[in-house]
Amino acid sequence: MLDAKKMATNQKNEELFVNYLNFFEFVSVLVKNNHVTNEEVIDLFEYYLTAIRKNGFIMQYISQFGF
Repeated sequence: MLDAKKMATNQKNEELFVNYLNFFEFVSVLVKNNHVTNEEVIDLFEYYLTAIRKNGFIMQYISQFGF
C-alpha cells in the first residue's frame, strides 16, 4: 500500500512526465503548421524520440491517453 508521501511523489512524477509528452505534442503542432520541419525536429530531438519509441511503457501510456 502506498503511503501519502509516495502517492504525492507518484502524482508529481506523472505530472512531470505528462508535461514532457505535452512538449513533444506541441512540437508536432509546430511541424503540422509548417513552423519547423521534420528534419529540424529530428536534428534536435532524435535521441529523445528514439528513447520514447523504444520504451514499451511510454508507448502504451501514449496510446492509452491519446498523445
